[in-house]
Amino acid sequence: MNFLVKLFLLTFLTSSVAWTYQLTSELKVNSNQELEKNLVAQCRPDETFCYELCQNQNLCKIQETFCQDCVSQNTTILQLVFTDLLSVFKSEFAVRSHEEMLYFFKNHKFISISYDSILNMYTPEKKSQLAQQFNQLCFLKTAQDGLLLATLDSENKLKELVGVVCTVGQKSVVLPVKVNPQFSRIESDFWNQIEAAVHQQVEGLKLKLDLHLK
Repeated sequence: MNFLVKLFLLTFLTSSVAWTYQLTSELKVNSNQELEKNLVAQCRPDETFCYELCQNQNLCKIQETFCQDCVSQNTTILQLVFTDLLSVFKSEFAVRSHEEMLYFFKNHKFISISYDSILNMYTPEKKSQLAQQFNQLCFLKTAQDGLLLATLDSENKLKELVGVVCTVGQKSVVLPVKVNPQFSRIESDFWNQIEAAVHQQVEGLKLKLDLHLK
């Protein structure tokens, strides 16, 4: 099964069917001399993702929300990510759609977490091992620096690890990430909720179109 998943994902990422955008993380000092973290989407000219997200055809910088508790060593999610990632979390081969990712970025506060993140106060000396573990969530050894996505709550504190960005070449896809059932009996319905919201949006547009055509 794992072999088939890897084969299908590799075929998907290297085909024209894959979403033709690339997601990377950017950390910089802004004009106010403050640290600013962005998730950067780079799109092909024939891809609408960047334009739909920020009205720029080729490049979109999505500013991440400042995480209030990420600089503390009491943040359980970060501790588990950097000390026991593959035991506690698992990814699923269910590539999130273009529409679902647009909804996610427009409606959720989030941060991205890289294997070499400055937020790693637990195992900063293990960057090479962490890079391998992050990529294992992508099912592919050829994936480049798997990037985790985590949501924040109303107080801008870490809430839930929800996805991993997997990139091969210049194409990225997002796979859902959940807590391994052996560590928690609570089943996350995060992506089910997004899927339902996107479906509702589509049905609403169809209704408006039908009313317009009558």
